[in-house]
Amino acid sequence: MEAVKPVITAQIPPAKLRISPPEPPPIPPQPTLREPAAKPVLAHQSPAAPAFAQQREMHEKIHSVMAQQRRQKTNSILIAALCAFSFVVLAFFYLRDESAPVDADLQPEPPVPNVQVPRAPDRLRLTLETASPLTSPVQQTTPAWEWETPLLQRTVESNATSADHWRAFLTDSDWQPRHPAWAGTDYGSHAGWDALAVGRSAVVAYYARRGEERVAFEAALEMATTGRRLQTLHTWPTIFPRSVELHERACDLLANLLTTTQLDGYQLGQYQVTFEHTAPADTVLRDALNRFYHYERRLITGPRIGDPWDVATPDIPRLSHGALFFKPNATLQLFAACFRSMKNEVIKVPYARSNTLASIIGPSGIPDGSIGSPNISGVRYANQRLWSYSALVDRQGLQSARHVVVLTLFAVRRFSADTGRLPRTLSELVPKYFTDLPKDPYNGEPLNYDPSRGLIWSVGMDFKNSGGHLTTLPLSDLYEPTVSVK
Repeated sequence: MEAVKPVITAQIPPAKLRISPPEPPPIPPQPTLREPAAKPVLAHQSPAAPAFAQQREMHEKIHSVMAQQRRQKTNSILIAALCAFSFVVLAFFYLRDESAPVDADLQPEPPVPNVQVPRAPDRLRLTLETASPLTSPVQQTTPAWEWETPLLQRTVESNATSADHWRAFLTDSDWQPRHPAWAGTDYGSHAGWDALAVGRSAVVAYYARRGEERVAFEAALEMATTGRRLQTLHTWPTIFPRSVELHERACDLLANLLTTTQLDGYQLGQYQVTFEHTAPADTVLRDALNRFYHYERRLITGPRIGDPWDVATPDIPRLSHGALFFKPNATLQLFAACFRSMKNEVIKVPYARSNTLASIIGPSGIPDGSIGSPNISGVRYANQRLWSYSALVDRQGLQSARHVVVLTLFAVRRFSADTGRLPRTLSELVPKYFTDLPKDPYNGEPLNYDPSRGLIWSVGMDFKNSGGHLTTLPLSDLYEPTVSVK
């Protein structure tokens, strides 16, 4: 048996062994992306032309964006400049004021310098302060001649101190109406005016009821005289309406006294002359309008350098207004125009007047000016203030008519006392009782007179003759002030 030869296996060095790395996991198939179609390369273009075209396109886009930004910046600058210009224009339009008006024709007479301070202002103050307050509703709502006698007596007695100051005030002949002492205090706003007027009315009614007619007539005429004198004072505008109220009450009281008087013709003639001198005067109102303008000018623009009244009365304050919609000088021009208009209307008879204030400041309570107007606050202020002065002009006309009616009643009662009968017509009063018959200020003709009904009346504010209208309070009908002669 043959011997088996051993199989000799060749050994490979370890370093030369190849170890195969593990196979990576299979990659999922990806969607095939379509390559953008290459631009055709023209014959004259180089292979780098596509890249150059892309760069140029990018530069064009950059330049377009920059140009758009420049335009936006330019537009923003233009808009800002336009806004700034508009603001400057509006600021100039709204903040610029007019020049001060030329108002030399509206200046009041200068104060009386270097004279002794009058005592009359202090006496008027004491008269008002000591007037007894009205404690009864009857005192406030009913004419004094309708009160019960005990109430009349109590009212007269409680006003004894005020009556003393009243007499001292009236008998003081040195009032000095243009003294600065009057201009420094607002006497017209004193709370004692109503009590004073009612108290003086009670004096008239009380003595008339006691049969002391002369005392009653003289007390009523004192009220009319005082009202007339107060209108000449250079003081705050509030005093003028108070003076008119005193004259109105005097007319009512005299009309009531004349209806039943037993005085003779001579005595009535003396009282008629006194009453005639208390007539409302247009010249006095024109002078007063100058003083009112000065007061309003002081409130709007403050004191003027060198103005004698501003120097003499430094305590009148200047009103504070917003600067945006209130122009002091422009507002003062409105006041000057309106006061000139009122002064021109005063000298006309009532039936010839044409109120022009509405064309300057708008109707009463409806200012002439739209929202946004540069001086809308000034126009509203002028409308609020000036119509009250215009009402004084109308009230002056009405009071003139009342005065003429009472004056004619004096003459009729004198005629009746002398002849024992009423005149058939008012022409019988000429020339003994009147040089010329008084004219109705509302139509320029003699007053209306009806002897059968015993009435004298004015056509009143509506200029219409409706036959007279007798009221409980004489002359209280604005459209036909009427008195009785019987």
